[in-house]
Amino acid sequence: TRDWSSDVCSSDLSTASTSWKLGQFLTLNPSATFTGYGTWRVVSPINDAQLDTVAGFKAAGNWSTQISANTRLYGTFVRKGAKKLKAVRHMVQPNVGFSYTPYQNFQQFGYYGVNGEFLGYSAFDAARFAPTSTTQTANMNFSINQNLEAKVRDESSAKVAYKKVKIIDSFKTSASRNFMADSIQWSNISLAAFTSVGKFLTLNYSSSYSMYDRDSLGRKVGTFLNESGKGLVRMEGTNLALGFVVRSKQAKPSTNQTAANPAVTPQQQEILATNQASLIDFNVPWNLSVNYNLRLSKKWLADQQRDSTIYTQAVTFMGDVAFAKRLALSFNGGYDFNSKKMTTTTIGLHVDLHCWELSANVVPFGLRQSYYIQLNIKSPLLQDLKLQKRGNLGEDYLLY
Repeated sequence: TRDWSSDVCSSDLSTASTSWKLGQFLTLNPSATFTGYGTWRVVSPINDAQLDTVAGFKAAGNWSTQISANTRLYGTFVRKGAKKLKAVRHMVQPNVGFSYTPYQNFQQFGYYGVNGEFLGYSAFDAARFAPTSTTQTANMNFSINQNLEAKVRDESSAKVAYKKVKIIDSFKTSASRNFMADSIQWSNISLAAFTSVGKFLTLNYSSSYSMYDRDSLGRKVGTFLNESGKGLVRMEGTNLALGFVVRSKQAKPSTNQTAANPAVTPQQQEILATNQASLIDFNVPWNLSVNYNLRLSKKWLADQQRDSTIYTQAVTFMGDVAFAKRLALSFNGGYDFNSKKMTTTTIGLHVDLHCWELSANVVPFGLRQSYYIQLNIKSPLLQDLKLQKRGNLGEDYLLY
């Protein structure tokens, strides 16, 4: 007999896309995505009041389609006779798109529960991967991306020469409208900006604004703020991240293409902690990244019928030091100003074994004391060939 309980679901993702140039200024990008699912373990009713997992094959899929159009507009201000600032260029890239996702429901309902309880089930409930039930959406997406750069005198050149300097690398505004929604069709208006200040400092900014009013419990209603005489938009959250990155010069050209992230949030830092080995560049003797994150969010106080502003801030750091070109010590951690505690701190030891690499990471203190050891092949083609060992340290972790 065959042990059907060991069989798992498989999935396959297919995307078809193309790009058309319409004239000299407009680009059209249509695409469609289909994800197919199949399983040999099917949940099915065996009688009028009982479900069971049986042997069989079931297939289903999710699909969606989208199309977008974009162009670029440039405006240049030239200063005649200027010695230092010669010109300023403003680039605007508007984008309009439409996406459609059909209604898909993979749930079946009946009196299959205990004592005839009415409940729903999916034939894919026993599978590792399952199709997603979705409501019908027809979104019109809008975005405008801008950048600003200047042409300034290059003081390091003996001759009269100019170089480009980015003032704002990117400033993006985006929103969307779902025509299938009964109410509150417009999404929040999102703003996001990024720029570099000098060689070592980066600045990330993002914020979100709602156009809709709220009821006495703070829930959105289908009335615009301007209809209630409360302005056009209401800020719901703002995030500011400052990143400082400094590193030594490379001993030789690097084969590691992974660059340090200039603004890593505490949540992202925990993910990076278990993958630190892939970020080590043994050709760089040392590097350090320090990031400051400030988050402003709004909380509705129903008893006072007003907003309360909540400030969340933290400092995170990560880096590594390489010894003898084949041995490196890495570290990452941070400090949460709200809880007045250190965030999850990880110390790692990494060894370059030519075609292989060995890494050992430990969380020495806190609620998540643990260790993680991995031996893997460096080639991306064989990245799944690896040995791993992990475990917990201390009683604090068990109490978490």
